[in-house]
Amino acid sequence: MEQSTWMQPTDPKRVYINLLKVCQMWQIDEGVAYAVHHLESVFMPPSRHIQLAQMFSVHDWVRPAIETLLRCGLSTISDKEANNLGVKVYSIIAKACEMLECERKLTAAYPPPMTFDPPWECKTHQMVCILIWHDFWWKKVVKQLLHPVTRGSRDLNAGLGNGTGYPWIFTGFLVINM
Repeated sequence: MEQSTWMQPTDPKRVYINLLKVCQMWQIDEGVAYAVHHLESVFMPPSRHIQLAQMFSVHDWVRPAIETLLRCGLSTISDKEANNLGVKVYSIIAKACEMLECERKLTAAYPPPMTFDPPWECKTHQMVCILIWHDFWWKKVVKQLLHPVTRGSRDLNAGLGNGTGYPWIFTGFLVINM
């Protein structure tokens, strides 16, 4: 009689998904936590995270996956991933993408006014500060709002203070004078 040998599974995702399925079926909380922990460290498309979150009630996966999809845009989703999401979820994400795009354009169209009272020594060149603010808004902020870049590439803070003429740091919509 020939002895069979055990072979280690080659797809860790499949192993942890199956483990999650069995542990959830038998209500083994430690096993569910173990499988979820290991599935978080294995790369999966965000659509797959949403699909598994729906199947196994892993609510912590929904927000990061949707944020990733909103940041990357729906054009990056394959037909298979769209099918994994389902029509209802895909529709919700599509509407959110459209609303974010509209909001970015609306925000870019109108620079926020400089409503703070300038210090007494700045009263003489307040108009210069307003012109610098508008120049910064139209050349830097609007560009970022209309064509956002992903983390790890260039951003609004890149190059500031290196002779660009903008002596502040931009963090979201908060301008900090340096």
